[in-house]
Amino acid sequence: MANIQWYPGHMAKAIHQIQDNLHLVDLVFELVDARIPEASRNPDIEKVIQQKPHLLIMTKKDLADPQKTADWVA
Repeated sequence: MANIQWYPGHMAKAIHQIQDNLHLVDLVFELVDARIPEASRNPDIEKVIQQKPHLLIMTKKDLADPQKTADWVA
């Protein structure tokens, strides 16, 4: 039986590029979809960025449920 690769190659490549260039940045911006903020996050990003300052930016706020967004941010 063949192994199924669940982690797409472009995601692995992006993680490696972040790791290789992290020393060049002072602040990390992470963009998430306000409609599904937890599902649109990369679960490994906090391990990758280590102790760098990190700003989470929610996009598509106009399409999101205001109450759910407020609950998630709280």
